[in-house]
Amino acid sequence: MRVGFDIGGTFTDVILLADDGRILSSTKVLSLLERVGNDISDLVTGYDEGVDGFIHGTTIASNAVIEDNMARAGFVATRGFRDDLELRSQRRPNIFDVNWQRPRPIIPRALRVEVPERVRSTGAVDRDLDVDAARAVLTELVDADVEAVAVCLINSFMNPEHEVAIKELLHEIAPEVFCCISSELHPEIREYERASTTALNACLAPVVQRYLEHLREALQHHSKRILIISPTAES
Repeated sequence: MRVGFDIGGTFTDVILLADDGRILSSTKVLSLLERVGNDISDLVTGYDEGVDGFIHGTTIASNAVIEDNMARAGFVATRGFRDDLELRSQRRPNIFDVNWQRPRPIIPRALRVEVPERVRSTGAVDRDLDVDAARAVLTELVDADVEAVAVCLINSFMNPEHEVAIKELLHEIAPEVFCCISSELHPEIREYERASTTALNACLAPVVQRYLEHLREALQHHSKRILIISPTAES
């Protein structure tokens, strides 16, 4: 038996498919994140057929953005580039609309810190990473109870050495804090695009992780094969 479930705003649609293709059950359960896994487990328990796997369609990440229910995250930048997320770029709905207000950055300024370092556009190190300063600002973020940290340094897509060092340092200071670095996530030119992608990933990773852990705990005694389908921007 295979089980598919697709989460919606109010209800989650669940379908149970027998090995021969027959639909065993098609029903709905409430889309309460703390209950949906247990409710599906209860539905499956009523059938003698074993579960080959679960297929889950979810919008948990996009919902968290829309509802402003993301994790508390910090942001580490090269000294002088703390406000990348705020300055953004020239893109806007109408460049001639002087009344247009930019959306607030997903990571507030109080949780954005800087480290002394500099990598040139060629990848050559112009200034070594100040490890003591990096340790101090990371400790500051950990003390501020962040769940995740995004690291985006200038030209790190050409040389990720300093970002990797900061990631390792954070793991040493607080291994429970999730860390993502732009050179691994989006190693491309253009500062705002790299910074915003990395920051958004940091804000969403703990939310998605908690949700998937809940599903795993609720469903793993039926099957450890849980496939996740997430909508793309085009859909």
